Amino acid sequence: MLQCQGQSQPIDKMLNEEFSRYLEKHIEALEERKKEVRKITSELITTNYSKGLVDGLQFAINLLNDSVKHLKVNDMENKMVRVPFAVEIAKKITNGEVNGNIVTRDGRNARVICWDKKSDSIYNIVALLDEKIMERILTYTINGSEADGKDSDNDLMLEVPEYMDYCDGDVLISGIGLPFIYRKTKGRHGCFSAYFGIDITGNKFFDCQDFTCDVKGYANEEQRKILIDGLKEIKDPKSKEYLKRFFNIEVKPVCKFNPKDWVLCKSIDWCLCQFSHKTIRFDGVVMYVTVGGIAYEQCIPYNDQTAHLLGTTYNWEE
Repeated sequence: MLQCQGQSQPIDKMLNEEFSRYLEKHIEALEERKKEVRKITSELITTNYSKGLVDGLQFAINLLNDSVKHLKVNDMENKMVRVPFAVEIAKKITNGEVNGNIVTRDGRNARVICWDKKSDSIYNIVALLDEKIMERILTYTINGSEADGKDSDNDLMLEVPEYMDYCDGDVLISGIGLPFIYRKTKGRHGCFSAYFGIDITGNKFFDCQDFTCDVKGYANEEQRKILIDGLKEIKDPKSKEYLKRFFNIEVKPVCKFNPKDWVLCKSIDWCLCQFSHKTIRFDGVVMYVTVGGIAYEQCIPYNDQTAHLLGTTYNWEE
């Protein structure tokens, strides 16, 4: 694999941006043409020819949109950002598996020559710093610190493509395929922390500081669903919080009723009823039918925790 060093040349970036603008102008022109064809055909009898013309214009628009998207993705992949040192990613950069550079906090190039130096201290990484006419040798902790607990210009950092600079709350997948919600804090061993994650045996973890040292990328929909289902299974206040915060899913409690159970039902205010059965309205909404035949959208158990709602219009929260 070719190892790209540093940022892409400015001329490449300029050409990509110029070509993207050129394609976007053509997309706008095709969209206008499509509107014109649709307007004309709406006033006349639609033929196979007119329909084919609209479909052809849409096909061309889709192709151009894909090209623009590809250019922007390539530009993002070439744009480098500086992030905290992570040992597993640093190893991949050194081996040429990942595009990037190892640098110091003040921007000098560095190369790691040993990851596990025998030592009676925590400084096991050995790196050579580029001092222009010579290289300087220094040792570091696993977090890339020259002096543990203190910031220094000699501390190791990583320059990686922008897409690898994950944001707090991103749903990621580890190197061995484990999904987790990324927490942007520095782990004790240069690893990735997680708000929530599931390990290889199915164990679920909240607020894990060192969940993984290797990240493959963003989780797909199937992997995201594994996390969502895992959170739904756990009866912990954090589960509801994280479902809402990271997936915009609001979990409503599921109530099971037996015939003649006393319940509170609400249309305008909460009233005391006896449950009869459930039914599905024409639009797919579940309705709770009470003894006497009146159906309600909202129905909750009547008990000591809900009795104060009787006769009010308050919203019920679990």
